[in-house]
Order: sequence, then structure tokens, then C-alpha cells
Amino acid sequence: MAVSIIKATHEHDVSILILDHEQNYWVLTAHSVSEFSFTQLYLSNIIYEICLLNENNTNLEELRNTLFFLLGGHEYADEHKQFLWKPVERVLQEIKNAERVLLEIEPVAGAHILLLAKAISLEHKGKQTLTLPHAGMWQI
Repeated sequence: MAVSIIKATHEHDVSILILDHEQNYWVLTAHSVSEFSFTQLYLSNIIYEICLLNENNTNLEELRNTLFFLLGGHEYADEHKQFLWKPVERVLQEIKNAERVLLEIEPVAGAHILLLAKAISLEHKGKQTLTLPHAGMWQI
């Protein structure tokens, strides 16, 4: 699978163009994004997995640490706990209540993406030839 971040149509939406193994194009759109992080965006990013992280499929401590990184911009450390732990617990509760979703796109090569949004949609665009936008084009 390959991924490119494309310009979204609404102010706080992020759309990601995905090409799967069978040459199908998909557009994954995160709606009302409040937090967004990505690293090492290449022209061709190869996806290992796409996962909606929650307490059912992720160790709770790992989920807290991921949220801590997303909200604080760095790995969890005891000296930072006092500043971010309440916001992390609030967002964790919103995820438990299905008010928000935490999406992770884990790469083989390229962009590791984390985002926190109110909803995620996935639209199949077919096998037609699409012109991929320049990597890094995104708007939140």
C-alpha cells in the first residue's frame, strides 16, 4: 500500500490518498481533526497497517503514551506528566465514549501518521489512473 496526504475540502479535515495491493485507490478522510502528526513523508510512502486505536485493540498504557506523544510532541517522561496527564485522560475518555477516534498509519517506509478526529470516512475511488499530488500537500 502507498499513501499520500492530499488537500482536504473542509478547514479541519485531512484526506489521505491510499493505493492498495490490487491497484485500488481509496480516500481516507479524517473529519474535524484536532491533532495531527506525521514524520518522514516521502513521495512514495509504503503502509504496514492502518489502525483505529482504542482500548479494545491496544494496551491501555500504550494508548496513553501515544496520546501523550500526539498532544505533547514528545515521548512520555515522568517530568512531563503533571502538564499533560489531565488532557490525555480527557481525550482517552472521549475515545472510550466514541466522541473521537485515534488513527495511526504505521509505515514500512515513509510517513508515520497519528491523528485525532471526530470521525473517519473511507471512500473507494476505483482503479482509474489518478494523478498523485505532490507529497506533503495537506491542510488542516
